[in-house]
Amino acid sequence: MSGNTKKFLADNFANIAIALSVVFLVFELTQNRRMMERELIFMEAQAYQGRAEMAMELNLETIGDWDLIELILRAKREGLSDLTEVERKVLFDYFNARRILIGNVFYQTQLGLLDQEFFDEVGRKAIERDGELIVALEIPMNPAFREEVDSILAEMHRSAARG
Repeated sequence: MSGNTKKFLADNFANIAIALSVVFLVFELTQNRRMMERELIFMEAQAYQGRAEMAMELNLETIGDWDLIELILRAKREGLSDLTEVERKVLFDYFNARRILIGNVFYQTQLGLLDQEFFDEVGRKAIERDGELIVALEIPMNPAFREEVDSILAEMHRSAARG
């Protein structure tokens, strides 16, 4: 190596080290981003699977319980005023489980784990079907979810009043 080359390397050693560190950092960040994207996809798949299993289990239990089905239909038709304390408790527990499932879809949509279209197709329809009783039974909800439920129910009432 010539004297000029040695002097250049000695004078710029810190700059060369910094440049190599930046290149390495960019490489590491790219690798970490890819790994995080894969983890996010895996988490989304796990959440979807868990939600699907919970919904299936709840639906299968409901299908086999004719008394519960009759109680739900009577409550939707006639309201809650003539129900016994035991019937109200049964409905509360059933619709609280439904609220958890619907809320899960809502929260995952808010986090970006699910598409808005999925919520509109699944969560919105569930709120349209069960929201009135969830509210009437005074089942606690997160404020953001409660706002969504109220909004969907209000829209339903406006549509019914027009039609």
